[in-house]
Amino acid sequence: MKNQAGFVGGIPDCWLSGMNGDLWMENKFLQTVPPVVDPTKLLSALQQQWLLRRDAEGRSVGVLIGSVKGHLFFPSLSWQSPVTRGTFLMKAKKTADIAEDLIELVGEIDPSLWADIVE
Repeated sequence: MKNQAGFVGGIPDCWLSGMNGDLWMENKFLQTVPPVVDPTKLLSALQQQWLLRRDAEGRSVGVLIGSVKGHLFFPSLSWQSPVTRGTFLMKAKKTADIAEDLIELVGEIDPSLWADIVE
């Protein structure tokens, strides 16, 4: 679910839910990959606070940073640690591979739970 909550600051861009759990994920995109990718510089103070508080509650959180060179997912609070351009490019994955990783993390959805919504 894509979130757009203009009345409450800091809520991550998207919430993913599956049979294994859920994930609150903030998405950022870089036009060019800088020498150091520091997610804390890409997140607002409210976004950081929101992620920290949800993590403290035991919820799954993360930050996905995309670029034309690939995407890197920072699970849990690993977004607090910058990575070099070289590390980002080495670990970056294609969109389809990131999607598979996220599905593995939260699990598939049970179609029977959504049948009444999509009919």
